[in-house]
Order: sequence, then structure tokens, then C-alpha cells
Amino acid sequence: VPTYSCNGGFDTKFNPHARYARPPSLHNLLTPEEYKVAIQTLNDKIKRSRAKKFDHVLLATGPLLLPLAVWGARHGRQVKQRKKLIQEGVWEFNERMQMEGKNVKMEWNRAKYTGGAESYLTIEEVEGDYSGKKVD
Repeated sequence: VPTYSCNGGFDTKFNPHARYARPPSLHNLLTPEEYKVAIQTLNDKIKRSRAKKFDHVLLATGPLLLPLAVWGARHGRQVKQRKKLIQEGVWEFNERMQMEGKNVKMEWNRAKYTGGAESYLTIEEVEGDYSGKKVD
């Protein structure tokens, strides 16, 4: 699932438009409307973990050093909260798809190292051993 920058580059959002998904056909796993609803729901869920105006002010007053310590603590909490909210959203999506009898699951693939490659979200076709086609 592709992402884009928001909030002045402080945060990212998942792109809800199916035409930007790779591959754009979604392998007929979801209709474009189902895809849009699922991604918008996830974006709405993680909205509360994004940086606020206060975080921007703290970062802008960084040369005073004390605000940077406060910003760092707030940023760490926001990152943990975002991770937790994404995992909850993925679980809810998977439960909903299972209840509807669809062969689809969403998976949050975490980066192996902090500061390394980015984590990413995929939507996959479910087969017996949970391996299948991925939609980045």
C-alpha cells in the first residue's frame, strides 16, 4: 500500500486510491471501493498519533535544547501509539475479511532495524499457509 507525506513532512498516510496500489488491479482481491474504505478507516484510526502543532513548536525552538527533550519524548510515544493503532487496524481488517469469507489479509511488515528500511503495509491473498500475492 503506497504512502505519502502529510503534516509538513512529519508523518505519512496510506494512499486510499486503488489506482496507486501495486498492482493496480489488486488481483481482484478487493474492489476499488473496498480498498478505499479499508485504507481510509486505517488512516482515520492512526490520525490521533500524528504530530500536533505543539510538536512543531517544540521542534522549532530546538536551539534551546530543553524543548528537544520534550519533543523526543512526545515523538517516541507517538511512534509507539501509531504502531499499536496500525496493528489494531490490521487485525480489524483481517477479522472483517474472514467474517465476509474473503481470501484477503492485511499485513504490517516492520523494518528489521530502527532507522533502516521503512516498514510497509501489504494486502495479500490468503492460501492454506498464508502465502500469496502481495499488493504494496
